[in-house]
This record gives sequence, C-alpha cells and structure tokens, in this order.
Amino acid sequence: MSAVDSWADAPSNPVPTEPAKLSSIPPPLAQTSYIGVPPALLRDLVETYFSHAYNAPLLLHKQTFLNEVSEGTVKPWVALAVCAFASSFHRNSNGDLLLKSSGFGVEWAERAGKLVFDVIESPHEDNVVTCLILALFWYQQGSWQRSYIHKGNAVQTAHLLGMGKQPRLDRQTLRAELRRRRFWACYLIECHTSNSTHVLDASDHIYSLPLPWTEEEFENAKSEQPDVLLACEQSTGGIFCEMIRALWFWAQVYRLIKTPELQHEVSIHDIHSLDTKISDWWSRIPDWMKLNPGDLARTPPACLPRLLLVHAVYRQCLCALHSSIIPLFSWGRDGKSSLLARQISAQAAYEHASAASELFSTIFEYLPDPNAMPSFVAYNAYCGCAIQVPFMSSPNTAVRERAVRNVETNRRVIHLVAQSWKYADLLDRYSSYLLAVFEKHPVSLTGEPKHLEASTFRGLRAPAPRARLSILSHNRMVCEDDCWSLPGEEPKDLDFEHPQEDQSTSPSGAEPHAGAMAKNQAAATIMSGVPQLHNPTVHFQQMFGGFDGQLPDASGSFLGGTDIFVPWNSSDEANADLALFDMGVLNGTSADLLSYPG
Repeated sequence: MSAVDSWADAPSNPVPTEPAKLSSIPPPLAQTSYIGVPPALLRDLVETYFSHAYNAPLLLHKQTFLNEVSEGTVKPWVALAVCAFASSFHRNSNGDLLLKSSGFGVEWAERAGKLVFDVIESPHEDNVVTCLILALFWYQQGSWQRSYIHKGNAVQTAHLLGMGKQPRLDRQTLRAELRRRRFWACYLIECHTSNSTHVLDASDHIYSLPLPWTEEEFENAKSEQPDVLLACEQSTGGIFCEMIRALWFWAQVYRLIKTPELQHEVSIHDIHSLDTKISDWWSRIPDWMKLNPGDLARTPPACLPRLLLVHAVYRQCLCALHSSIIPLFSWGRDGKSSLLARQISAQAAYEHASAASELFSTIFEYLPDPNAMPSFVAYNAYCGCAIQVPFMSSPNTAVRERAVRNVETNRRVIHLVAQSWKYADLLDRYSSYLLAVFEKHPVSLTGEPKHLEASTFRGLRAPAPRARLSILSHNRMVCEDDCWSLPGEEPKDLDFEHPQEDQSTSPSGAEPHAGAMAKNQAAATIMSGVPQLHNPTVHFQQMFGGFDGQLPDASGSFLGGTDIFVPWNSSDEANADLALFDMGVLNGTSADLLSYPG
C-alpha cells in the first residue's frame, strides 16, 4: 500500500511527523507508483475535482480525461494539478480531509507547477489547463501572487494559441468545443478577479465565439444546435452559457462602480441602463435554472453549486450596482446623486440582498456537499451583510427580525466557504468588523428603504475606503494598486476614517484591531429561530454569545464617542432624471424594482 493510500484511509488521530514525499521521477501512469497517486485514489480525486471545481467541465471532458488516465497518456502536470485541487475537498472513509492536512495538495501543486513551467515556452492547451487549475488552487490557499502568475500564464498562452478564434472547419467537433471552453475558462477567471490582465478584456473574440454547449451535449460529445453568441438573446440551455453572461455583466458593473468616489462620476442613467440589461437577461434564462427556495428539490443536485454561482453573480451585480451610491451600505463619501434616486437604489439593493439570503437559507439541505460552494458565493453573502446589518437595530419588529435572520444565514455561508477558501476567511473577519461597528453605533431605520425619509441615504460622517473596496469589488482587498499581497499580509481591518474634526484620534495602524479580527466561530452555529427582542444591542449579543472577546473593538479611538451615522438634512432631490424610475416602489406596494420602464 502506498503512502497516499495509507493516509487517505487512516483514522484522524495519528499525525505524521513529516508529509510523505513524491517520487522525483514519475514512471508511466499505468504503474501504481505514478507520481505517488495510486489509480484508485486518482479516480476518486478526478470525481472530486469535477464536482467541486466550478470550471472543471470548461477545462476537461470528463470521460476523455478518465480514458487518458487509464491509458497512461495524460500529461503528468495536468493530473497532478487535478489531484492538488481535489485534495482540498476529498474525504476519506472517516470523513477526514487527510490529503489536505497532510500537505499532499501543496506538494502536488508545486510539482505540477515545476513540470508545466519546464514546457511553458512550448505553448499547448494542456499548459492552459494546468495553469488555470493551479491558479484556482493557489487562490484557494491564499497564495495570491502565485495564483496570479499561473492565471497570467494561462491567459497569455491561450492568447498566443488563438484559442478564442472560431475554426473554419470542424466547428461542431468535441475538439473544437473543448478549445472554445478553455478560452471561456480564461475569460471567466479574468472576470472573477476584478484585476484583469487586459489580454482578453478588449478582445472581439468574446462576442464572436459561440457559447458552450449544454451539459448533456458536451457529455455526449455532440451538438446539432446553431451557434449562440454572447450578445444575442438566445440561450443554449446550458449552465455555462448563462454563467459566462452573468460574469460578463459583473465585469460591466465593476467597471462602472470601481471609481473610489463613484457618486461624483456615475449618472443615475448609467445605473438604470445596466440594471435593465441585467434584468432583461435574467428574465430570459431557462426556468429550470432559476433557483426558487421552494422548488430546490426539483433541481439536479450535481447542478446546484454552479447554478448557485450564477445566482450569486446575478444578485451581486444588482446589490453592488445599487449599493455603490448608498453610503450607508457601501461606506463611500456623500455625492451629488438625487436623494430620491438613492432611495430607489437602496430599496433595490435591499430586496436583492434579502432574496439572496432567503435562497442561502434553504440550499444547504439540497447541496450534495456544502463545501462545493464557489468562493464568489461568500462574497455575495458578505455584500448582503453590509446591506442588511444596518436594519438589525430597526424598531420595526418584522424588518429587524428579517435582518437578523438573513445576516445569520449569510454569516453561516461565509464561515462555511472560509473553511476551503482563504479569501472567504478574510470576508469572515471583515463581516465581524462590520457587525461590531453597528453594535457600537446602531442606526434606527424604521422600515425598508422605500418607507424611510429620502435624506436617510444622503451621507455618512465616516467614509471607509477599504470597507467600500471590500464590499464593491471581488479580490481587491488582496490586490491594492495592482500589487498582490503576500500570504498573511492582507489588510486585517477595514480602515474606517474618522470625522474631519477628530483626525487626531486616528489609529497609527491596523495592529490594535488585528487580534480582535480573529475568525468568529459563532457563525458556524447559527441560532434556530429568530429572537423576539426589542433592545437592538441584544441582537448582536445573542448572535455572538460567548465570543465577545473575539469581536473587533469598534469603540476604539477612531470611533470613540462619535456618532458616525449622521445623515444630512437636505431637500436637494432634483438633480437626477427620476423619470427613469418606477416611483411605485416608494408607496408601500411590492412593485418589482427590476422592471423599470424603458
């Protein structure tokens, strides 16, 4: 029995004094000792990879890959990369993540990286596949720079090989489809990062290259339907067709809102126009892809993680788009947008955040493995926390209890994803920080945004650029000014600014809060039921009962004694073209904010 076999099936109590080492010169795959991964375990890891990597079917055709594994023709660096990623999720018969805890994943990834870089000057699609898998693996581990190096090599190699170009002949073959899919995998990872290499960013290929076949067609290696392009209204009926469109929209949203002082730059018309396009797209996706909390039992379990990603991106597009002009939600400086326009955007952000939370609250029961949730889902949950936490101290019982319930659900999602993804672990810390700030400085929002005074959303006295960055951008907290952080050097707090008149009390650095930013384990044990409370502070205390010592100190010198949530009293509501908006959302009706006229 090999070392990996032993550790894969061993009980969790024994701890090795040092991790098993791989053979330095791998023999042919057909031999049991191939790269230290026995065939039986390798097949298990392949299954785990395809069930847990959101982009696996874009990079590899499962049956073809399994055949190559059996025949010993697969490239060693591809197999090692697959094993490395899968090791983070593979459980032995006792349910333990022993491959991960024993360090096999890191060792396999390092060896795969060395092997692929030995041949990197000979561009090949296998190199693209390997680098994309390793980019996701190192991102998962929190090795941000390493991840970006692999992503950059994958994208550049795909560009050199012209993988985004449609072949003139044999366009409907599996070979041509797989080549297209690998290009789309490069494009998706570009959209995910919020820090594009710009190689594919302005490429016309994304508008002329057919979108992926359906899952059934790809599995059967055959499609007879006509090409469907990104810009057209038709759908192939496949998950990846809509995932690509969702992340394309996310890239458009991020381009619009990434300016630090967005409110001075973006018009209400820009937000409305993009909202309309996103809503129109969502109305056209196949009904079976629309995850409704009451109908999840009808959705094939294997499809749920990727469909959840599509939903999370859709909700995040509209949450971030509308939150960007609401200082209470996104911690920006006050701008020039109309008060009434802000109120409408606040309601839109609130409704989408609530809808996402309600889906999260029911999906755990149906996911085959909750750890298969993509990391972007945690980011959507974090943004939802930022939007809903202010309502946890509402004197309106229904609004308050809904906020408490939804924030608890979102924290559970973030905490669960954080067990596998380092970026979600950072979001877990940041969400604790947001909660602590609002515990020390609660706001009294008497209802949903549509029932509040328009001036409520006008401004805050304590803008926080880093908090805003964490809410409105994905991954930018580990990549400031295009410089990726080293592991352990990520921002530990949200860098709240103090009011102008209190600058002398600013902290000298993040260190006073670093200890308090330790991961809050309370999110792992979500309360059953919603507390019937009237004191808003008690909500926070119950939510974190027994973990007070782990909460960030939101009463530090930079906030001490200051009411940081002070909306301006202004009646200036005439600066925007409010004809773009459906004003019915403010009269207490349940009008759908997605259905703006025009």
